[in-house]
Amino acid sequence: MKKVVIIGCGKVGITYAYSLINTKMNLDEIILIDKDKEKIIGDYLDLKHSICFSENDLTIKIGDYKDVEDADIICITAGVPQNINNTRLEDIEQSKKIFQDITDKLKKYKFNGIYLIASNPNDVMCYSIHKYLGYNPNKILGSGVSLDTSRFIEILLDKGYQTDGYVLGEHGDSSFIPWNCFTVDEKNSNEVLTKEEQNEILKEVHNSSKEIIKSKNATYYGVATNLTRITKCILDNIKYTMPLSCYDKENDVFIGNIATINKEGLQEKIKLDLTETEKSEYENSVNILKEYNEKL
Repeated sequence: MKKVVIIGCGKVGITYAYSLINTKMNLDEIILIDKDKEKIIGDYLDLKHSICFSENDLTIKIGDYKDVEDADIICITAGVPQNINNTRLEDIEQSKKIFQDITDKLKKYKFNGIYLIASNPNDVMCYSIHKYLGYNPNKILGSGVSLDTSRFIEILLDKGYQTDGYVLGEHGDSSFIPWNCFTVDEKNSNEVLTKEEQNEILKEVHNSSKEIIKSKNATYYGVATNLTRITKCILDNIKYTMPLSCYDKENDVFIGNIATINKEGLQEKIKLDLTETEKSEYENSVNILKEYNEKL
C-alpha cells in the first residue's frame, strides 16, 4: 500500500490531491489533515466524487496525525498566505508557529518515509523539519526552485526560446540563474541573450508569484504540479534529476540545487561548473538562509 498524507489542505494541498488523483502512479491512499474541519469535509467529498474516473485505484479519507506512521510521503503545504508586500522570509514568524504546532504533533508518531515540503519560506521550513524532528535530511525534499524553474522555462517559451535551464539558490528573491551551465535554443545561453535580457528574465521569475497573487490572492497550480512530479518519482522509484530544495551539508542549509532523487529521497547533488559570479550568488543565498534558520 502506497500512502500520501497531506498536512494543510488549503488551495495548494487540495490542488495537489486533485493532481495526484489524475496522474498515473503507484498510489493507493490519500489522507487529508487540516485544522478547518468543516471545509475539509467539503473538499473530501468533492475529491471523492472524482476518484471513479481516476487512472489510479485509490481511496481518499480525512485523517489525523496517527495516519503518518505507515505513510510513504508526508507532504506539508500548511503555511501563511504570501503577502505581496513581503518576501517569503519576512513571514517567517507566523510560519514558525504553524510548523512548531505540526512538528509537535508529528513527534508523537514513528515515520520513516519522505517529507515533501511546499510551505514557505520553503528552504527554511525544510531545515526546521530536520532540526525540530532530528530527521534524516536526505529524506526531506522541498518543492522550492522546481517551481521557480518551471516559471523560468515558461517565461523563455513566451519569448520564443527553448531551454534546458533551471533556477538555483533560495526559493525567493536571492535565487539566481546559472546561465553558463545550460543552453538556450541549443546554443550557449550567453550567445543568445544579452546580460540585460538575462537580468530582466530573472526579475520576471522573482515577480511571477506576486503577479499571480495580485490577480487571485494565491498560487497553487504550478506548485501542485511540481509536487506531483516529485511524488511520482518517489512512489514509482524513478531515478530523476531535477532542481529542488535539498540539504547542503557543507553549509548546513536546505537550498535549491540540481539533485537526483528516487524512493529513498536525495541520492546525490549534481556539482555544476559555476562561474565566480554564480558562486557568489549561491553563497549569498546560503548566508540569507543561515540568518533565518537561526531564528528557528
